[in-house]
Amino acid sequence: MKEEPLLQTMLQHTSSIRQRVCTNRKQHGLVARREGLSKTIVYGTDLFHTMLHIPKGRFCLVFFVIYLFQYAVFGLLYYLQAEHCIKGVKHYLHALWFSVQTAATIGYGGDLSPDPYCSVTNALVTCQVIISLLTDYSMLGIVFTRFANPSSRTSTIRFSKQMAMTHQNGIWRLTFRVANIRKHQILRPEIRILLLRFNSKHPDADDAGYLHQELQITSGGLTPSKITWLGLPTSMSHIVDADSPLSGMMPADMEQEDMEILVLLDGIDATTSGVLQARCSYQPADIQLNEKFRPVVRRASDGMLTVNFAAFDLLSNTEPETPADLEVGQASELVALAQGPSSTYVPPAAESSWLSGNSKSQSQIRLQQLQALCAAIRMDEDISDNIRSVCAALYENLSTADQE
Repeated sequence: MKEEPLLQTMLQHTSSIRQRVCTNRKQHGLVARREGLSKTIVYGTDLFHTMLHIPKGRFCLVFFVIYLFQYAVFGLLYYLQAEHCIKGVKHYLHALWFSVQTAATIGYGGDLSPDPYCSVTNALVTCQVIISLLTDYSMLGIVFTRFANPSSRTSTIRFSKQMAMTHQNGIWRLTFRVANIRKHQILRPEIRILLLRFNSKHPDADDAGYLHQELQITSGGLTPSKITWLGLPTSMSHIVDADSPLSGMMPADMEQEDMEILVLLDGIDATTSGVLQARCSYQPADIQLNEKFRPVVRRASDGMLTVNFAAFDLLSNTEPETPADLEVGQASELVALAQGPSSTYVPPAAESSWLSGNSKSQSQIRLQQLQALCAAIRMDEDISDNIRSVCAALYENLSTADQE
C-alpha cells in the first residue's frame, strides 16, 4: 500500500504546479480561468455584483472616484455660469467648493450662494442634489452588503489541511476534519463531498471535461449522514467500499485521473439568518495514508470542554492491520450492515443483552437477517476460522434471544 518515495515526490511536484479548481485556504469561488468572454458583458452588465466582489482596495478607490467625479463635473458647470448667478465664484476652486456644499447639503455661507433669479443655476443645483441622494443611497447599500456578506463568516469555518486515509476494521476511510472556530453557532450545517475528475474515457464526447460525482459521507459510523453539529470539531469520512468511485484507487491513481475532492458546507448563521457556504479543496497529494487525526477535545480541570486548535491539523501514524484484524473487521462490518442503517456493531458477548432490550416485533426481522447471514458464513469453507468463530458465537446468542 505504501508509495515509493520517488513517486511521492513526483506527486507533490505536480500538485504544486497544478492549480486547484476551488481555493482551499481562502473561502473564495471557483478559480478556473474564463476565456472567450467580453469583460464588458461579464462585469459591466451587472455593476452591483461587480462592486460587491472587487477587492477592498479597488472598491475604496472606485468609491472616492465616484464622488470626486460628481463634484468635479458639477463644479465645472457652476464655473461656466454667469458671474452674478453665484456670488463669490472667482475661479474653479470656488466653484468646486460650491459643488461640495450643494451635494453634501452643508449649507451656503458667505458669498457662495446662488441667485434665485438664475433658473439654469437653480436647475443644476436641483439635479446635483437628486444625483447626490441616489449616489449616497446606492453606495450605502453596497457598503452595507459588503460588510454584512455571509461569505466573511465562512472564514471562521476551518477545514483540515490534509485528509487522512485509514484502514480500520477492514474498511478504508477517507477522513477530513471541520470546525467552527467561533462560539456563534451555525444552524443545520450540511456537508457534501464532490469528486471532480477529468472525463478521460471519452475525451471527444459532448460532456468531455471535468465531471463531478457526489460521495457518501458519515460522521464516524457506517450510516451515511450529511447533517452534522459544529459545536465541536467534527471528523467526516467517506467509506471506500465496492460502491465508491475511489474503490481500489490510491493517491497515485487519483493523480493520474486528475482528480480533486471538493468539500462544501452549507448552513445558516444563527445571528443574521444569512445562508452561507464554506468550501475546501483536496488534491491527491493532500491525502496521507495510514494516518489519523490527533484528539483536540479534552475536559479541563474546571469541567469545561476545551478545543486545542494548535493540534487541529496534526496527524499520527496508525499501524497497518494484520490479516486477523482484517478478517474480524470484515465480520463486524457484515454484522453492522445486517443490523440496519441506524445501528452500530455490538460484540458477540454483548449481543444477547443488547437484543433483550428490544421487543420481538422490533427485532424479529433483524434477527432473521442476522441468522441467515451467520448461517451462510459458518457453512462457507472458503471463509477463515476467525470469521466463522465470530459468527458462530453470534448465531448462538441470536438463537437464544429468538427463543426467548
